Amino acid sequence: MAPVAGALVRGRIRRCAGVDVWGGTANRGNEVKTAGRIFLYFISLQSVILGHLYVGAALLFGFAREFAYEPGLVPTAEWRDWMDKKCPYSMTIGRGIIYKQAVRDDDPEIIDTPLERHERKHIWQQEDCCFVADLIALLVFIMTGDVAAALAVWASGVLWLLMYFITAGLRFGDWSHEGLYRNAEHERSAYAQTDLPRVLGKSWEELRELHSTEGKGR
Repeated sequence: MAPVAGALVRGRIRRCAGVDVWGGTANRGNEVKTAGRIFLYFISLQSVILGHLYVGAALLFGFAREFAYEPGLVPTAEWRDWMDKKCPYSMTIGRGIIYKQAVRDDDPEIIDTPLERHERKHIWQQEDCCFVADLIALLVFIMTGDVAAALAVWASGVLWLLMYFITAGLRFGDWSHEGLYRNAEHERSAYAQTDLPRVLGKSWEELRELHSTEGKGR
């Protein structure tokens, strides 16, 4: 238990080149972007809690190793050898990521591989879901005064991405594990943003960052 607790306390911060602890860049308007990311962190606390429980439990019970915080204070680890053979996938649950082996950049201070960026998209999707859950929970509390019901709605935000697997099965009729994974819209979105299209030569994310650097981004 002590080594796990120590790892969580001492967890090193993995940074992208030119990126602060909250994922802000050196581009114009960095202060506004950083403030926005801090706000997103706190309005998705249910996802923050789940992510830490997920990664912490995997470390505690010997499923994962190599704990590190990524920008945005996202707890991460990678599967141990035996688990990597049983589960050759990276998995994001809440605001926590456990990577399959050999997918991170060789430099531990840089987060730049397509798969690393792919998993970050799931963090953003979790934030979106939690933000909506917060607003609905607030509305439930205002209209009913029922704290328990409001908390239940608030906590449910971390589960909303699961609906994409159900709708994928209904939409395409493929209920296999691979079919649900490949057809789920949140997975298709993450792949579309981070894979390298042959025509453009850059991912959607790289193009967005390029335009942002030039002052043309949103």
